[in-house]
Amino acid sequence: MDDLNKNQITFILSLLKLRKQGIRNVMPDQHAKVLFPSGFTIAKYNEIIPKLVSEQLLTTEYGAPRDGPVISLTTKAVEQFG
Repeated sequence: MDDLNKNQITFILSLLKLRKQGIRNVMPDQHAKVLFPSGFTIAKYNEIIPKLVSEQLLTTEYGAPRDGPVISLTTKAVEQFG
């Protein structure tokens, strides 16, 4: 966890905020203002998401090829940051 950067930690905290509102499965395009307050870009997404998935803090699922991902916090993330 020590190697997470500020943007990655902020992203997890934003997901926790949505979780407290009852939103457990997050679509980045629908919640971009909460997840990426300074603006959503593919570069920001690619800087944040793959690392958090590799750390087993997030899961991502794709419904259909044209749909964006659905992001969920793992139990590990909730225990460590919640």
